[in-house]
Amino acid sequence: MSGHQHPVPSRSAWHRSPLLLALVALAGCPQTPGAATPDQTSGGSSSSPVAATEQPTDGDGTVVTVVSADAQGAAALLPHGLARGDGTPADRELVTGDRAFHRSDFQQAKQAYARAVVLAPGDPAPLVGLARVELAAGDVPTDAGAATDHPAAKVAAAQLRRAIALDAQYGPAHLELGLTLLVMGQMADALQSLQVAHRLSPNDPEASSALGVALLGQGRAPEAVQALERAAGLEPNVAERQANLGTALVLAGRVGEAIDRYRRAVVLAPDDARL
Repeated sequence: MSGHQHPVPSRSAWHRSPLLLALVALAGCPQTPGAATPDQTSGGSSSSPVAATEQPTDGDGTVVTVVSADAQGAAALLPHGLARGDGTPADRELVTGDRAFHRSDFQQAKQAYARAVVLAPGDPAPLVGLARVELAAGDVPTDAGAATDHPAAKVAAAQLRRAIALDAQYGPAHLELGLTLLVMGQMADALQSLQVAHRLSPNDPEASSALGVALLGQGRAPEAVQALERAAGLEPNVAERQANLGTALVLAGRVGEAIDRYRRAVVLAPDDARL
């Protein structure tokens, strides 16, 4: 096992969210004050559940879920996408945007999300999609405090605040805003947003993981351990969850437990040089 010293990204940069952040960056990140985030959010979908029928994969092996939509047919939903599968014209644009974003076709994703905004101006989901595109296409750094004055991060934060204003119970907007504020160095505001996201989306491992990182950034290692333990419990077979928990355990003085988590991470991803 190599000497793992900092959390590592849980997914490719800005695909779903820009996790996770180096402890070196967290330790040196200025506690920039910012506007308080209003109390809000829930999980990613506000629509009624629909029944899954099969789980095909797309071109790069990512599982997509085909769900029963309304009489207009079925929609293929990507994990962590913004589409709800309700068959509306706006939701079909969200499907198009999600799939384009997943394959890094940011121009097509932006166009699809923009069409969804026109079709459903009161829906926060398309604005979250546009913010994701802004961050990814703008090559915004994903370390804490590394994008304090990045124009794309500022645009994305504004879009996410618009989404929250439309629906204070929409969890993905809070999660993405919290992550964006983390890289902008606004740690206190980021923590506030991520606490709301975690409270209203308690079964989202990304929300738990992001909250843990924000807590580490505030020097609150014991609380970070709790959040990262939840993330690791929700996704026990994801190496990054185990490694990030290990880092929090080190900072909490629980070195023996940390070594065990690092070992689990290496077993899960033996070829990952970051571990």
